[in-house]
Amino acid sequence: MAASLNRMNQITSLQPQTGPSAMESLRKCTFLLIVVSLLCRLSLADDFELEEFLKREYSLIKPYRGLGFSSSSQWDLMGTAVVTPDYIRLTPDSQSRQGAVWSRVPFYLRDWELKVHFKIHGQGKKNFNGDGLAIWLTKERMQNGPVFGNINKFTGLGIFVDTYPNAEKQHDRLQIGAQVESLLHRGRQSMFCGVLIKPSFSLCF
Repeated sequence: MAASLNRMNQITSLQPQTGPSAMESLRKCTFLLIVVSLLCRLSLADDFELEEFLKREYSLIKPYRGLGFSSSSQWDLMGTAVVTPDYIRLTPDSQSRQGAVWSRVPFYLRDWELKVHFKIHGQGKKNFNGDGLAIWLTKERMQNGPVFGNINKFTGLGIFVDTYPNAEKQHDRLQIGAQVESLLHRGRQSMFCGVLIKPSFSLCF
């Protein structure tokens, strides 16, 4: 921005010239002004699109005060989930615990992008503990079950982060997968895909 302002100052201080050089300078000045104008318009358009992209009713953003407790909250807590102003903890570092945060607002968007930042940690020094976590976009909500805290027959999309070592050689890997399940006139249809990754201390996707 400083470089652009300096260039603009040079443009406004140009002295009249004669001959072809004057016309060439005028062309350069006009082109530069057009470029600066286009860049400003593009920047404003990007800011507007960013504001439109973030949907407050579907977003969990710090601070998390009042989440799940007030009647005006757009989220419900379930199980062992605990909310502080700085973070949401779904489960403590203990066995047989389940926690969840469910949205109260129906989801009607056709085109969307989801960004989630989370951390899986505990007292274990080597291996991950627990079964994992999931992000759900389903018709059903607030129902306990064996699949990462939800029912095993659902309608919608589930994104799973599986931290349980199902095989001996998998103790240093976790599986991230997605499953789409729907109930059609021919019966229940399901599709799953996944990948094994070597995790870092903090995960986000």
